[in-house]
Amino acid sequence: MTMFFTALFTVLTFLGYAVPGFIFTRTGMIKGEHIASFSKVLIYVCSPCLAGVSVMRAEFTSESVKDMLYFTLAVLIAFFVMMFGYFFIMKKKSDENVKYRVGNIACCFSNCAFFGVPVIENLFPGREDLIIYTAIFSLIMNMVGWTVGSALLTRDKKYIRLKNIILNPVLFGFAAGLIFSFSPFPLPARIYDMISLLGKMTTPMCMLILGMRLGTSKIREVFTGAFQYILVAVNQIAFPLLAYGISLCLPGGDYMKYTICILCSCPVASVVLNYSELVGAGQKDSAKVVLIGSLLSVITMPCMTLILPI
Repeated sequence: MTMFFTALFTVLTFLGYAVPGFIFTRTGMIKGEHIASFSKVLIYVCSPCLAGVSVMRAEFTSESVKDMLYFTLAVLIAFFVMMFGYFFIMKKKSDENVKYRVGNIACCFSNCAFFGVPVIENLFPGREDLIIYTAIFSLIMNMVGWTVGSALLTRDKKYIRLKNIILNPVLFGFAAGLIFSFSPFPLPARIYDMISLLGKMTTPMCMLILGMRLGTSKIREVFTGAFQYILVAVNQIAFPLLAYGISLCLPGGDYMKYTICILCSCPVASVVLNYSELVGAGQKDSAKVVLIGSLLSVITMPCMTLILPI
C-alpha cells in the first residue's frame, strides 16, 4: 500500500499545476490561440532536455542494455497491438468523425515523461538507472506520434516520412544524452544544471497547457459523453495490463517490467493534445480525453501499482 499512496499524492500534486493555466485563460490573461505556442516550447525545448538528462543519469552495463532492448520490444508490440486494433475496430467511425481518430493515439499514448520521471523517482528512490526507461518510452511514443499517429489523426499520409523520425525533437535530446554519456569530456556542471532545469519544467508546463485548454472549454461538455471515459479506461487500465503481460513473456529484470506497468499506466499523454494543436485537428476532443485521464489517474495509477509483486 506504500506504493499506492506514494503514487496517489504524487499525481495529486501534478494536478495542482493545471490551476494557474485555467485561471489565466478564464480571466483572459492568455488567449486560446496562444496555447499552441506553449505546446511548441514543451515539445521542442523541455521534452528534449528531459530526454537528454534521463539518458545521462542512466547506468550502461551489459545487463542494463539488454533490459533496455527488452523494454523497447515490449513497448513497441503493445503500441502497435493497441493502435491497429483500435484502427480496425473503429475505422468506419474514425473516417466520419475526428473524435474517434483522436482515440487512435489516446488509446496508448501515456504521459510517461511528464508524469513518469517524478513517479519513478518517488516509487523507487535511489534507482536513478530506471529513469532511462522514461526516455526510451518517450522516444518511441514521439517517433510513432510524429509519423503513424499524426497520419491516423489527420488521415494524411504525408506525415509518414523518415524525416519526421529523424527530426523528432526527443531524438535529438536522446542522442545528445548518449553522446555525453560516453564522451571522455563530460558536460560542464553549469550547462547540465541548466538542461536539467528545463527538463524538470515538463511536468508543470504540460499541466499548465492542460489547464489553459480546460479554461477555453465548457466544463459541462468536458465531462459529458461516455467515449472519453472508455478511452481513458483503455489507456490507463487495458494498455498497462497488455504491456506488462508482454514484458512478463520476455527475459529481463523485474524492475524493468515494473517500470513498464507504471509508465503505461500514466494518464493519457498531453502530447495527444499537443499533436492536435500542431496539426489543427481534434483539439477539443483531445483536451477532454487528456483532462479526464489526468483527473482519473488519481484512482487508476495508484490502483495499477497494486498488481506489482513488490
